[in-house]
Amino acid sequence: MNTPKIYQLVSYVNAYNKREKSWESLRSVTKVFVGDEGLKTAIYDFEYEIKEFEFLMSQHLKKYSDKRGKVEVHVPFVHSNGSLAYWGEEVIKSHNPQNI
Repeated sequence: MNTPKIYQLVSYVNAYNKREKSWESLRSVTKVFVGDEGLKTAIYDFEYEIKEFEFLMSQHLKKYSDKRGKVEVHVPFVHSNGSLAYWGEEVIKSHNPQNI
């Protein structure tokens, strides 16, 4: 039996709050998909997350001095205990305009 591949969608936007002098999360999404159908869904959700990312990056709020983030679909790294890592071994699609 062939084991299906696991895919992970990671999307986040963080912003630096000038008053608090700390980073805040404006958006954080992590989804896991399995198999070929899961990859198709991940690519579809990837396009949606790019739109959300661009919207948040285009907002000009005086509260924040800097914003950073990216959207990525990848095959996640699996730890020795079987848990999935936040980063990927093989990146399938990436929207990373700031090269984070």
